[in-house]
Amino acid sequence: MDSENKINSLIKKYSTDFDYKIPRISIILAAGHGKRIKSSTSKVLYEIWGIPSVNRVLESAEKGISSPNQVIVVGVKAKEVIKAVGRRKNTQFVYQSQQNGTGDAVKTALEVINKNFKGDIYIYPADAGLITEEIIKDFRKQFENSQCDMMVLTGEYIGDPVKNHYGRIIKEKQDSVLEIKEYKDIVALKDAYKIVHNGKALSFRKEKLLKIEEFNSGIYAFKIKPFRNHISELKSNNIQKEYYLTDMVKIFNKYNLKTGSQMVENSNFLMGYNDRATLEKMENIARQRVYEQLKEIVIFRDPEDFFIAEEVVSCLLEMDRKGILVDLQIGKGAYLGRGVILDRNVTIGKNSYLEGDINIQEGVKIKEGVKIIGDDKYPVKIGKNVNIKGTSYIFGCIIDSSVSIEHCILIKKHIQKKLSKSGEIKTLRYIFPKEEGVDCLKQL
Repeated sequence: MDSENKINSLIKKYSTDFDYKIPRISIILAAGHGKRIKSSTSKVLYEIWGIPSVNRVLESAEKGISSPNQVIVVGVKAKEVIKAVGRRKNTQFVYQSQQNGTGDAVKTALEVINKNFKGDIYIYPADAGLITEEIIKDFRKQFENSQCDMMVLTGEYIGDPVKNHYGRIIKEKQDSVLEIKEYKDIVALKDAYKIVHNGKALSFRKEKLLKIEEFNSGIYAFKIKPFRNHISELKSNNIQKEYYLTDMVKIFNKYNLKTGSQMVENSNFLMGYNDRATLEKMENIARQRVYEQLKEIVIFRDPEDFFIAEEVVSCLLEMDRKGILVDLQIGKGAYLGRGVILDRNVTIGKNSYLEGDINIQEGVKIKEGVKIIGDDKYPVKIGKNVNIKGTSYIFGCIIDSSVSIEHCILIKKHIQKKLSKSGEIKTLRYIFPKEEGVDCLKQL
């Protein structure tokens, strides 16, 4: 109880009021276990291309429906998730104390939404870290232009049906959605599954249900009035003894409320994860997306082994839009983190690592294995045509143009351009900080 009180205190500290002038609210489901990942880290805090999945989802959701109003449902590792998301405008956190399913999580979320709110509710799983604002914008447009009371975003599964663990979208021909049947419940069937729709009895064999390729993404849109009216009818009479949000389709159909679906073009962007193998696959998809964005303006020595933070990607694309020839070369295994600003014609060598407040001017060559770190207090500024190579580490330095550095550890220094007697620019070599802890060494 003491732990729950601390969570509720944190929720109060980090939650902010909704803007009810905007008739759209997102609910992000971030309470899950992630047992199969076997880690002390919350499932939703695993990073996809450098950003926790839950943060990716809430950013795409906010931009996709043009509304900052969000409810984030936390549960397992609640304190860590709340702090990772932080205090955001028009965002409220709620705590699901028992993991009783997606339906129960959404019921908890609805409790903090004003009873007089008459807009639309959009729901997302926090592990759908590849979802884009463009997909959500299109989904919102389809929902608002339809006469549907509920709509589900779907994908098409290509491959072995036994490996498809998503819920199946059951339709009669191409009509509205009849039901969504979870994979585990299909596998547990002993007899044909029967549905009565508009007075018509329909029967589906287990094998037929498993072969359905259209799957549920876990992303939904609802008109709030019928949603509030009927969510209490969810029951836990299923193989997992949980309240499935998917059962709202069956309930809506019972009351002749209109349900619909929209299938995305690229189902990879609907992927969620329950194991490390899927996480790795999602990371590869994110990398491929960045490669496709930059391949005409950047030379990649290995398109399958690099990292460029999204804000750096945006800056490079903006340079290209302005007609600047980027001419960036990225070596195998190179890492360009957040805060790095690049001018044109820069080379980043194999396995080099750059992160933080770093400004690199035109013509700089950073060779294999160099590490450069900057921060707010001690940024790194590298002038034109600088050459850095060898086992070099740079932190918080200002480096004049045309300087060459080899095998140096430089911390909070101004590296000036100096000429030799012959008029050549001096190269810095083998400069290291004063040794420490020598007394810890003993000859073998």
